[in-house]
Amino acid sequence: MIGISYWNEADGTRLAQDLQEAFEQPGGIELFFEQVPLTRRREHYRVEVRPCRDEDVVEIDFFSELKAIDPAYDVL
Repeated sequence: MIGISYWNEADGTRLAQDLQEAFEQPGGIELFFEQVPLTRRREHYRVEVRPCRDEDVVEIDFFSELKAIDPAYDVL
């Protein structure tokens, strides 16, 4: 999976709880975190998935590269 996920505070709190519960179940440790809101606990979330194109994907190895792409991270 490739992409960025955005969570508000309420959903992030719920996701943390659901991840803990899912990971404690048999086979849960092998899950990707995205599988919890998309399949395991789908009823708890309203998820919107947008397709990505190859040109949407950029490898970022250093914080300086992230700041160059998104000035919102240039806070230091």
